[in-house]
Amino acid sequence: MDQTKILESMKQTLKVAMHDPLWQGVAGVTALIFVLASLRLCSKAGYHSLFGLLLLVPVLNLFIFLFVAFMPWPIHRELRELRTVQNRARNVDQTRLRRVA
Repeated sequence: MDQTKILESMKQTLKVAMHDPLWQGVAGVTALIFVLASLRLCSKAGYHSLFGLLLLVPVLNLFIFLFVAFMPWPIHRELRELRTVQNRARNVDQTRLRRVA
């Protein structure tokens, strides 16, 4: 079969599929899952959950993805600070125990 005939056949199939309600439903559910997942991901990372909506903007989504992947997450910074406070409290407690003993 000629390559142009194959290409035309694929184009025709896509045109028909785009107007099919089942295809539209699948695409809508997929988009909804992507949006909810991106909102949840940004929320768990410690950013505002609406930050995930920027992933829907073409080209900007690449930069947002790289930013979220490689920048330190606020939740990790908070965890590091809490561990520092906990270690300081532990050191104070150990010093007091040494004085008593």
